[in-house]
Amino acid sequence: FSISKTFSVHATAEDSLCQTERLEIDLMDDKGFADNKQFIGKVELRKVAVTVVNPKTDASSIAKLGNGKVRIAEAADGQAIELGTYGDVPIETGSTKDIVYDKTTAATLSNLALKSPNVFFLEAEGCNDANPAFYTFKVDLTFYAEAKLF
Repeated sequence: FSISKTFSVHATAEDSLCQTERLEIDLMDDKGFADNKQFIGKVELRKVAVTVVNPKTDASSIAKLGNGKVRIAEAADGQAIELGTYGDVPIETGSTKDIVYDKTTAATLSNLALKSPNVFFLEAEGCNDANPAFYTFKVDLTFYAEAKLF
């Protein structure tokens, strides 16, 4: 199963080149996961990717390249741990880059996915080569779920 979250960069000329946003992921919102949770014995992260959805949410945007980090956290205000970094993604519609992720952090994420209430937080840092930068990108997490052995 896959989970996607969309993040926005809204950076004026005076802002930092990096913007960070943290969003909640409740796996119980995924019908397939919710319907089969009692049968799932293991969840494993298989792929992390970033894709530019809208390269220019404001006409003043001049950013051409994006990079950043993806992190996970157990709580909305909790300490985030780095899942992976990405670099030099052209800020153009549909531009995608797979993220090489940290295996230890992926194991932590798998535990959070299985632990009730099956909620964790995905944090993305979007950095750009120039400001102003106004664009949206999504982070896709692809998981493998394995059935419990009864």
